Amino acid sequence: MPLETGRDLIMAAIKESFGGDAPHRRSRFLDRYKRIVSPEDRQFLNDMDRKISGPVRTASLIGLSVGLFLAFRQRRGVMRAYRALRQEHRATTITFSNGAVQTLADVSMAPKPSRLGGLFTYTLLGFGGWLTGSTVGMWRARGVKERIMAEHPEVYKRIRKAERRSIVEDCRKLADTLERLNAQQEEAEGGEGEQGAADNGDGVWPPPERPFSV
Repeated sequence: MPLETGRDLIMAAIKESFGGDAPHRRSRFLDRYKRIVSPEDRQFLNDMDRKISGPVRTASLIGLSVGLFLAFRQRRGVMRAYRALRQEHRATTITFSNGAVQTLADVSMAPKPSRLGGLFTYTLLGFGGWLTGSTVGMWRARGVKERIMAEHPEVYKRIRKAERRSIVEDCRKLADTLERLNAQQEEAEGGEGEQGAADNGDGVWPPPERPFSV
């Protein structure tokens, strides 16, 4: 595939450096994770993950349960009102003193609440309760995470150091891939890349205002 623009070069380098199917990416991530993070720090991260995910799951389940309970109460109230209207006998006409007769709407013929409406009620209130509970749980989890990091600052520093090393390795790998792909493209073009760089003012000061304009 020809790499005509810088964007094509960058996308090709990213795909080659970090691409592949999901199992391959996961295996590569786990290998590097085990290499740059010590076993003690990995155990610390696993314990912290359990402590953080616990409040989120608990609050989400509580919110979902409350939402479904409210939906049940609301739906039961609607059905009770419907049954009361069906069973209550009301006069359908009113006769005034002057003999005029006024017809009233027959409320006993009110339509029955649909199952689709019940499904919508349960879905809306259940999802709303779950979302509210998840939000509260994430706030709680953030507090737990900050407290754990404050109690173990040395572990937090080592983990951040490993994270920076991982970023540096990714950038170095991407830079090597960019150089190799660019060299291959220039070789395929027969040296046109060097001539193009000279035409664009490479190594000339001051540089042109729009060196890469077409």
